[in-house]
Amino acid sequence: MKTTIFLFCIYIAFIGYGQNNEIEQIIQTADRYIAATKTGNIDLLDSAFNESAILMSRAPDGRFQEFPYSGYRNFVKSRGASNHKGRVESVEFFESVGIVKVILDFDSYFYVDYLSMIKIGNQWKIVNKVAHRQNLKSN
Repeated sequence: MKTTIFLFCIYIAFIGYGQNNEIEQIIQTADRYIAATKTGNIDLLDSAFNESAILMSRAPDGRFQEFPYSGYRNFVKSRGASNHKGRVESVEFFESVGIVKVILDFDSYFYVDYLSMIKIGNQWKIVNKVAHRQNLKSN
């Protein structure tokens, strides 16, 4: 009986470690994305995104926008560094797919980004980004 309980505890610890390790890797990918948006570092951005990723959002005027990763990459490259704060709000995953909610806080607005990720080989990559821009109300 003691052996069974001991083996069960090891099994639960192993399962928990595997999940924590995956969550850490997912957060590291999201953190590279956030850092790249702040610094304009294209190599960092490339390390977070799959080159076939699609990005979608609503423009400030309400229009639907869809563009390939290469367009977003060019935007970040031409804009360069940006003074904003970013944080991972939540992470969910199952096996080889996950979704991360990221908040990017600017002075007069913020973005809520949902990053769809997939594990390719041993790396988590962003394959889709859906974003909403929310203007802050001025007093």
